[in-house]
Order: sequence, then structure tokens, then C-alpha cells
Amino acid sequence: MAFLCHSPVSLNTGLTAIAIGEPSAARSVTSLTPPKYLRAGVLLLSILATTTAVHATNEPGPEVDGATLFPSQGDTSTRLDILRDADRYGLNAADYLPGEPGGISPGASVVATARYDRLLDDAYLRFAHDISRGRERARRADSDWHIPVSSTLPADPFANPDQLSPPHPQYVQLQNILQQYQQIKHDGGWEQVSVDHALRTGVREPAVIALRHRLQASGDYTGPVEADPQLFGLALDAAVRHFQTRHGIPATGIVDNRTLRELNVPVSDRIRQIEIAMERWRWLPRDLGRRYLWVNIPAARLELVENGNVSISMRTVVGHPDRPTPSLQAEVSRIVLNPAWVAPPTIVKEDILPRQQRDSGYLARKHIQVFENWAANARELSPDSIDWQSIDPKQIPFRFEQKPGPWNSLGRIKLEMNNDFDIYLHDTNARYLFGLSRRTFSSGCVRLEDAVALSVALLGAESDFDRNALLATIDRGITQNLDLDEPVPVYIVYLTSWVDANSTVNFRPDVYGRDRRV
Repeated sequence: MAFLCHSPVSLNTGLTAIAIGEPSAARSVTSLTPPKYLRAGVLLLSILATTTAVHATNEPGPEVDGATLFPSQGDTSTRLDILRDADRYGLNAADYLPGEPGGISPGASVVATARYDRLLDDAYLRFAHDISRGRERARRADSDWHIPVSSTLPADPFANPDQLSPPHPQYVQLQNILQQYQQIKHDGGWEQVSVDHALRTGVREPAVIALRHRLQASGDYTGPVEADPQLFGLALDAAVRHFQTRHGIPATGIVDNRTLRELNVPVSDRIRQIEIAMERWRWLPRDLGRRYLWVNIPAARLELVENGNVSISMRTVVGHPDRPTPSLQAEVSRIVLNPAWVAPPTIVKEDILPRQQRDSGYLARKHIQVFENWAANARELSPDSIDWQSIDPKQIPFRFEQKPGPWNSLGRIKLEMNNDFDIYLHDTNARYLFGLSRRTFSSGCVRLEDAVALSVALLGAESDFDRNALLATIDRGITQNLDLDEPVPVYIVYLTSWVDANSTVNFRPDVYGRDRRV
């Protein structure tokens, strides 16, 4: 049987031919079920054959190299080091380390070495999938994420983690911030600020020292310490305002209850927020497009991104927690001026019908028409001809349509998007809501702070509409459809942590509780 060392032996399993000694052997073996028995069997046959040849010739036989029989896809120590550092990439190292975290011992048998190498390859493939496309279990946990995730793995799944990761600059920045926060945790985290009253400029007390230390730990306070460390001075005031801004709190410089709660969130919780944000970035397309709209629900902001740069940024109002805005991908293809609003069934059932039952003049005051059914040619009915108290909320046959005008819930502009949830970007007649720091008040749609500016930008410089022309057209009160030359992608995402244009990490509350599921 000395031929074993010189030419491949084919073992016909009935499923595939496995050639011992050929580089493809490992791939063939790992494709079988159950692979561990076949691998072990082939290795044992190989060792047995070599031993028989040695005894038959009384000459030293060649060494059986497990790496040749089942070639590994890279340097074992390098791959093992990367998996040990999976936490640096926002993943849990314990999910990937095979067997002994310390690796295989130098004196291990050929069988054990080959088995460990194969386990390491399998672990790295799982790691490559997760760092590239995200963890499947996490995606399933967020049932409100409706942006398709690619199932295609990288061309080289054994590449360096930086090549496997999403290429978006935002992801890279989050990873850098993650490592900074992990270092803060390693150094002991930040201390809690314990005080039962507001702190502001001019106060002098021991709690100010704790506040300064807390803000120094997170990088918000970078100036010199006051001559009197218990004094709340101007440098500390600036640090508090910086902290408040990046946490979505009005920048008053006063440490009130809301600010204190955010200050006392443990660094481990912030690390978790960053990790989840990185996870969601893995679910996004690698190429978002040359020009697209980006809506981040927890930030309640919209951005128009063109060639990698933000050309427009504005506040939005997003869905109330009882009617949350879903994460979705769509396209804006048309702008409607002076739109009518057809009330969705949920709003009819929960809002319009109860209000009309309490106030018979509600529909007329809101300029809402009633049609006998949902057909396009349905007959309009007078609200006074309907016995509203007898209407069953579970079986409402009518269609409710609000006339175009300044009273309309969509405002004067609607940006139509193709999606299964009747979600739109639109203007609003409740503009005071944009002055609030928390803006979760809509029924799911995204209300725009400046729908006119966004519409002009989407229509482009070559269109007939600048801001004045668009406003003049709106003022005529006629419903008009403006089709875009090219549809613009829209991504409505849910990220409670991100890095802004000043390279500053921001955090927002998990308003819909979606982070808790991931």
C-alpha cells in the first residue's frame, strides 16, 4: 500500500469520490453528511495505510500531514487571533472560538490537528458571514426591519475582517468609537453622578467634581480643571451642552433629570448600542446609491445624500410608539402638490370615527368627505345622513378623504413612495412639533420640516421649479403630480447610535424597543 504516498486513493462512498492527498479533498468531505465521520474515517484509513507500508518495508515512512489531507484556509494562529478579537468588531468572540480557546497544543495528534483546523475554518466562515451580512438570529428578532439583506457572501470569505465588513464610512467610524468605549470599560467605566437637584453654572458643591470626571471619561470635557474643582464654571457648562447635544437633549447647560439619566447610563449599555448599530449597518446594501434619502427614526431626521455628502438635513416627525414607522427601503418617484388624503382604515377606526361620534361637526370642520365605499366612482355621502352611533368600528364601509388645502394632514406636498405599508414623506400642518426634541407623533409616515426645499432639490436644477415657483404653484390650490426624472432611493432605518459630521458619537433612546430584541 506504499502507493498511498505517491498517488491519490479514491474512496467511493456512494455520494462522492474522495481523493486522499488532493487539495479538494477537504471541500468534498465537508460537503457530505455527516462530515465528521467521513473525515475521521479517511484520516484513519490514511494513517493505517501508511503504517502498513512502513511495516511491510521496514523503512521509515513519510509523515502523514493533516494539513495536506485537509488543507486549512489560512494561518491557524492568525485566524484564531481574529476570532479572539471578534469583540472589536461588535461580535461575541465566544460565539466563534472552536473547542479550546487557546488553540491546539503543539504535540497534538494528526487527527486532532486536522479536526481543529477544520473546526477553525468553519468558525471563521460563520464569523465572515456575520461580520459581512449580520447575524441571522438578530435579523429575525427585529420583525420591523423590511430592508432586504443580501445572501451573497464575499468572494473570499477568509479575507481580512476589514475587507469583509461593510464599506460605509459610518460603519468604520462606529467601529473606532466602539473600541474607544471598550477601553473606557476596561479602565473601569465612568462614575455615577449622584445628585437630587439640578446643577448649573455658578453652583459650588462636591457633585460638580463627579460631574466633571464623568464628562472627562466620555470625552465631553477636555478643558483644564477650575482652580476650585467644586465650582461649576463655563468650561463645564460647555461640556454639559456638548453632552446634551449628542444625546438629543436641549442644550441648556443645566444638569436636569433627563440629562442626569443619560449621564448615568453605564458604558456597557452604550457599547451595546454601538454594537447593535453596527449590526444593522451589516443588514444594509453595500451600495446605497449615488443619490438617496436617509431617514433615521430615533434621530427623527432626514438627509439627502449626494455623492457621499449630505446636501440637505432636516428634522422630521416619525411614528408614535403605538404606530411605529417601519424600517424599509423604497423609492420616491413622484411629488404631489396639494394632495388629498385618504385616511387608512386604522386611523378611521381609532381616530376619525370616535371623534365624529363625539362631535357631529368634526368631519366638516376637518374638510373630510365621506364616500359610500372604496370604489373609485363611489358616491359621496352627507355626514348628516349617517347614524354614526350605530357604526360598528370593525366593519366601516366608508372611505374618508380629506380635501387638499392648508388643513390637510399631508400638508401641501406628498412624496410618493412604493411600499407595502402606506408610508410617505410629506409636509404637515402641525409645524410646532418640529420645535420639540422628541418627535414621535405621527401615525407612521414621516413628516418633513421643509418639504419645499427637499422637493426643489429632488426635482433638480434643470426643472422649472425653484422655491418661489413651487410655492406659487402650491398657492393656486390645484393638485399637480410632478414625476422625477429618476427615482430616488429612500432608506428608513433604526439606529440609536451614529457618528455625526464632526466625528462625534450620538445616542438616542430606543423609542420603539427594537434594540432590546436584537
